[in-house]
Amino acid sequence: MRRWLLVVTLWVLSLFMVAGLVYAQVYATNPVTPKVVAGPDFGIRIDGEQNGVPVGLPVVKINGQWVTVKIGTSDPKATLR
Repeated sequence: MRRWLLVVTLWVLSLFMVAGLVYAQVYATNPVTPKVVAGPDFGIRIDGEQNGVPVGLPVVKINGQWVTVKIGTSDPKATLR
């Protein structure tokens, strides 16, 4: 009987842990309508909010369209030191 109670208790605790992880993933970022805060050719596209802080990606304007950029080097052989 004692072993059965231990198994049930561990199972219930595992359900609470999984529920907590799912809640944290779902509610971590509050989505907002994307908007670009920008200068003439460079900006940040704000995609959401996390704990009251805007979350976004860097973008550049190419041919009138805002395009997400990847920060890094164009040299594939370059290494960070």
